[in-house]
Formats: sequence, C-alpha cells, structure tokens
Amino acid sequence: MLKLDTEQHRQTAAALQIQSIPTLCVYQGGQLAFRQPGAVFGPQLEAVVAPFL
Repeated sequence: MLKLDTEQHRQTAAALQIQSIPTLCVYQGGQLAFRQPGAVFGPQLEAVVAPFL
C-alpha cells in the first residue's frame, strides 16, 4: 500500500494521472489494473481489492 502526498509530489501525481483526491489505484504485475476516484469504504473496498489478492 502506498499513500502519495499529491501536494508535495505533483509530478508523480500527474504522471499517475491522479486528478481526484482520494483515488484508489490497484496495480497487478506492475500495470494499473483498477482505478477508482473518490472514497471507497468497507465492503465496497473489500469487493474492489479481493480479485487482486
């Protein structure tokens, strides 16, 4: 898990195409597998990440 301070690391945020805070990104094999702008909580978060575990 990684948390990025987009204020301090603007170039990285731009390279990752983060336009909304928060944004959940799941990478698999070094490739972006899922992106969800906006907050994700509880059962919805579990449902999002479960296929990648």
